[in-house]
Amino acid sequence: MRSTSSEKREKRRFVVFTDMDDTLLDENYEYQDALPVLRALKENNTPVIFCSAKTYGEQQVYRKRMDLAHPFIVENGSAIYIPA
Repeated sequence: MRSTSSEKREKRRFVVFTDMDDTLLDENYEYQDALPVLRALKENNTPVIFCSAKTYGEQQVYRKRMDLAHPFIVENGSAIYIPA
């Protein structure tokens, strides 16, 4: 039996790649405006992957606050970290 287009859509998985400064974070380095979207993504098991100029240490602060455990890209692509 062939899958219908709606069944195929249900099987799709998404990944969100986002910058941090002036994207996820506002001009005050706050992310409260993004919380509803972050919660919805978490409920749907959608990974949120930072791709930023920020260093490992800077990103770790936000990853812990946002309870994110996905891979992340630092220093404009200089390294990709994949948590255990």
